[in-house]
Amino acid sequence: LKLGAHLSNLSENWGAPHRSGEFGAAILLGIAILVGFVAAVVVNTDYLHRFLRSIRVTKENSHPTEWYSSFYSRVGDEFVVLHLVDGRRLYGWPAEWPTDPERGHFRIEDGEWLPEDANASNEAHRAAKFILVRVDDVSMVEFVTPQTEGESDGNASN
Repeated sequence: LKLGAHLSNLSENWGAPHRSGEFGAAILLGIAILVGFVAAVVVNTDYLHRFLRSIRVTKENSHPTEWYSSFYSRVGDEFVVLHLVDGRRLYGWPAEWPTDPERGHFRIEDGEWLPEDANASNEAHRAAKFILVRVDDVSMVEFVTPQTEGESDGNASN
């Protein structure tokens, strides 16, 4: 009978002595998640390496390759002209690009096929809403500032 009373008492108060421990664990979990999030932001946005470059500790950046860094640092500012191995040129917004210059695809939005001969025509031909281009089909990538309506001089690059 005493054992039953003791077990009954334990089951009623099972969580009571551990509540402060559970709260502490929840706080530690929250801190761990916050530290992980901050670390991911710092590493993926190049904040840490930018700071280290500013005080001349390194010349490196946090991106996996120079290829990726070139695209990431220009997002929001510049369009691209993809020079294809067959001689065609595609002008547009680089919505996605491969992290590796050896494999993957470019996703170009609002693309325009530029004329092969700059003297032949000043008209670019609109492509589809977006176009996927294999990285193997690209010989060179040119970063260009978008032109406004009044700037058209027949050449997409500045």
